[in-house]
Amino acid sequence: MVVLSPFRSGAMDLARALESLSTTSRPVRVIAQSPAQTVADNVTIARAQPLRPLLITGDAGAAGPDTGSIPVRIELTRSGSLAQGVTQVRAWLASNGTQPPAQTAVVAWTPGQRTATAFVTLDAHVATQDATLSVETDADALLADNTFIRPIESVSTLRVALITPTLSAGASAIDTFASQDWLALALSPQTPNPLRAADASGIRLESGQGPDDAFRQDDLPGVAVVPVRAEGTKCARSWKISTDVG
Repeated sequence: MVVLSPFRSGAMDLARALESLSTTSRPVRVIAQSPAQTVADNVTIARAQPLRPLLITGDAGAAGPDTGSIPVRIELTRSGSLAQGVTQVRAWLASNGTQPPAQTAVVAWTPGQRTATAFVTLDAHVATQDATLSVETDADALLADNTFIRPIESVSTLRVALITPTLSAGASAIDTFASQDWLALALSPQTPNPLRAADASGIRLESGQGPDDAFRQDDLPGVAVVPVRAEGTKCARSWKISTDVG
């Protein structure tokens, strides 16, 4: 067995002796190079996160493409001398074996800087349900971590919550529409529609960081959600809890 690796650092428990690799029937010979005498300057793609999923509409056999754009957040880390420098980041969406032109971002490192974040915006109309996000950086000392590939989540429907006064129930005549009804109609003018508006009038928005035990999601930084028990009585017909029931 031969193990080859370009990585120049690792970890081991210094308080515990290494187990023997050799056996009486199968001896093992270890050949290792001497430790590196110079520091290797290296940039690693730590994470690449699309900030929204692909919206693939239509039936499974005739899905329509996403007609918008997808912002992507790319996180980089580096090691070595940490001198001033520049790294070029390229990203693209690949689908059905095709690779469109890459979008490029440039990261300018300051002396001593270890982490950085780059943003690119990719055209989503070329992608289908099997799309992958590919990211690469300039060649450096360790080529193995210069490429990052991940699948892109795709959905057939987006649900949009309208945090407004309660939508007018069953409003059909134009003269009975309130401003929130017009907004719901603009978002989802027909059924079926890949964009569906949901009434979230019971949600209250507050500024601040939110409590420590609030629900948070990595791809929605700055947003904290706290569920609270609804006030009122459940309506036997609509199953909604309201203070107007009774």
